[in-house]
Amino acid sequence: ILCAENRKEMEDWISSLKSVQSREHYETAQFNVEHFSGMHNWYACSHARPTFCNVCRDSLSGVT
Repeated sequence: ILCAENRKEMEDWISSLKSVQSREHYETAQFNVEHFSGMHNWYACSHARPTFCNVCRDSLSGVT
């Protein structure tokens, strides 16, 4: 049961719950999980430029 002191607070609760359930919020959260969970992918190249992570764009030192 969800209770509030007045109608405004109840509408605030409802809008908060709806925003959490939206797909756009899920996709943003999923990107953050991938970004901070160590799921970075490194690509090796045969050119002289440094190799970069596809998520955070950090260069991989020692690889040219």
